[in-house]
Amino acid sequence: MVLLTKNEDKRFSKKRKILELESDGGTEEEDDTQGKEITREAAQEPVRVEERQEQLQAKKMETKVLWLNLAKKKELRTKEELRIKDLRREIVAMKTERMELRVRIGVRTEAHNKELQLANELMASLAEQMKKHEVELASWATKLMAKSSEIECRVKLDAIGCESS
Repeated sequence: MVLLTKNEDKRFSKKRKILELESDGGTEEEDDTQGKEITREAAQEPVRVEERQEQLQAKKMETKVLWLNLAKKKELRTKEELRIKDLRREIVAMKTERMELRVRIGVRTEAHNKELQLANELMASLAEQMKKHEVELASWATKLMAKSSEIECRVKLDAIGCESS
């Protein structure tokens, strides 16, 4: 008849074995064998405790490594967040600078267009004046040719008149 729970049964199993061995009536040889088994089990118990301690130590080391990795990841994340903020500031600054450059380009383009328009107007005015001068020069050339012809005729008449006299 078992009155113990499973947990209690596990806890008291060693004591029960010892009691069973003590209450067992047997030969000396059996007692020696049973004593050796008990000694062997008792000797294995510290090994189990040592194994548990080693496992516990390994778990502690693993936990420590995990905490260190977590700390490194947090530090890296913090650095990355700062870098992201810096990059965002740089992006905003670049956008602002780009807008300012566009405004400056617009102003210079407008000024350049005005200068080109003025230059075109001056060229047109110059072409108009050149045409006027061409007409005027042509008129002067015509007058000079007429005068020149008139003078030639007089010179010829004078030469003919001088010869006849």
